[in-house]
Order: sequence, then C-alpha cells, then structure tokens
Amino acid sequence: MRVAEIPRAGAPDVFRLVERPDPAPRDGQVVIDVRAAGVNFADVMGRMGLYPDAPPFPFVCGYEVAGTLPDGRRVMAFTKFGGYASKVATPERGVVPLPDGMSFEEGAAIPVVYSTAWVALVAMARVAAGDRVLVEQAAGGVGIAAIQIAKHAGAEVFGVVSTDAKADFLRGLAVKPLVRDRDEWPRDLDVILDPTGANSLPRDLDHLAAAGRIVLFGASELVTGRKRSMLKAGWRYLKRPRIDPYALANANRGIFGLNMLHIAGAPGLMERAMKDIMKGAAEGWIKPRVDRTFPLEKAADAHAYMQDRKNVGKIVLTVETPAPQRS
Repeated sequence: MRVAEIPRAGAPDVFRLVERPDPAPRDGQVVIDVRAAGVNFADVMGRMGLYPDAPPFPFVCGYEVAGTLPDGRRVMAFTKFGGYASKVATPERGVVPLPDGMSFEEGAAIPVVYSTAWVALVAMARVAAGDRVLVEQAAGGVGIAAIQIAKHAGAEVFGVVSTDAKADFLRGLAVKPLVRDRDEWPRDLDVILDPTGANSLPRDLDHLAAAGRIVLFGASELVTGRKRSMLKAGWRYLKRPRIDPYALANANRGIFGLNMLHIAGAPGLMERAMKDIMKGAAEGWIKPRVDRTFPLEKAADAHAYMQDRKNVGKIVLTVETPAPQRS
C-alpha cells in the first residue's frame, strides 16, 4: 500500500510517499480501501513533533477516512493514526455506512470534526435553545460543524475568524462574525468552544455568563510557523494560566477539556454521537463542507494550506484506486 509517511519532525515538505506492506487486521478490525482521508490540525502538530500521543517517527498520521470494505460497502471510519494511506486497518465498531449520495470526500469530512463538535456542545456543554455560543476558528472543519449543531439546538452563534472573507462566509450562515484582533467579543456568553489553547482561558472566562461553559479542545497556540520552535512552544506551555478551582466555583463557571483521541474509545459515547450526526445528515442540517482536496502525494501542500489558514471548511486527501492488473 502507499502511505504519506512522516520520517521526522519538520515543515510540510518532510512528507514522503512510500510503499508499506498491506495491513493485517487484528481481531475486531476491518481493512478499508481508502478513497479519502480528512486532514486535521492534530496531524499538523504530530508532523511537527508537538503531539504527545503521536507514534515514534517514522509514522503515518490521519484520524478519519472514507472508502470501501472488501465486500464493496462504502463506509467512513475513525482511525487512530494511519489514515494517510491507500489502506488502513481499524476497529469495526468505529465503521459507519456512507449514505447514498454522499461522496467519499464528504464522508472523510465527518467523523473527527462532527464528533468533536457533538461531544463539546451536546455531551459536555449541554447546549440549549437560547444559549449564546461563541466558536473560535469558526470557518474551519470543527467550527462549521459546531455552528450547524449549535444552530440546530436553537442557540445564537458568534464565530471568530481571521479575515473579512471568512466573516462574509459566516454571515451567509446567519452567524455573527468577529474578526480576530479587531472585533470585541460579546459578554454573557453561555458556551465558548476554544481550540487555541490554555493561554486564552482568562479572556474566555471574562466573557462568560453565570453558569457559562468553556470547552478547550486544542492547542493551536503552540504552532507559530511551518517549522517547529520548541522554545516558543515551551514558553507558551510554561506560561499557561493556573486556574484556581475556588475562584471558578465562586464565579459559577466551568471548563471542560476534550481530547478526541482519548475519548474515541468511550463505550457508547461515539456510537451516540455518530447516530445523531448521521440522523442530522439524513435530515439535511448536517452538511459537511469540503473546502479543497489534495491527492495523497500532495499531503505537504495540504498541510501548508491549513497552516496558512486558507481553508473555509475541511481539507481532504484523495486516494486513487490502483489500475487493474493486465493478465
């Protein structure tokens, strides 16, 4: 099989396309012929050597794919690494049928971002009608998923983005846009979804209403360029705020932390998440948005595109099926 391998920590051009033996499924696993693989910011952090859960180098990143099983069924699935490949072995319980009419690219844009948004908003923050919800990095994959879920729940949604063009996109979704470093955040927010990191918590807490909830689900603040800077990342980590639980109790506010890699095996939780998400897709209010696709051999370009914050929606790698062998 072909894989986009990361041999060492580095900039996007560190990727190399190599051949590896086809995966042998263990008990409870199936092998998927991958047609599309989602790109997530955790992949970027893994490539840069900033993701503690990543396997030792060389490794293959990728947490979600869409493709076919050996019997021809079209599916999507979570993968614990290994998704940037033409084949991947993954637990069968995490495999979901791909609906008729949904492309492989759209299927690869669902498992991670929509389950992240669902766990953050539904399982943790318990979003409800009338809540005021602020979504950071709102034009990304998780951001758009969160907007769809929050609006379906009847919440008022504010989205933080980096450019005026992305702000215009949010207006088209009936979301109030806030351009980072320019627009003031509203006060009395009920829910804040923040993928940037711990250093933003004091600001987040300052904008919460009583009984407000923050869900921290990323650490993009540790990535300050295309190349790794352990000095900058270490400095940001060391100066992270210390939260006083008594002060938190007195303020009647709460903070959740979410790591999808660690929660993906929680019994029943992901099944409930995907059931709700696929029901929403069938009803039409869950609509994965693929911003751009790159072939597997262009994984470096996909990562550079993400780090330049160009995407509005999901970035997906595509995998061509091999041509049939002539006898």
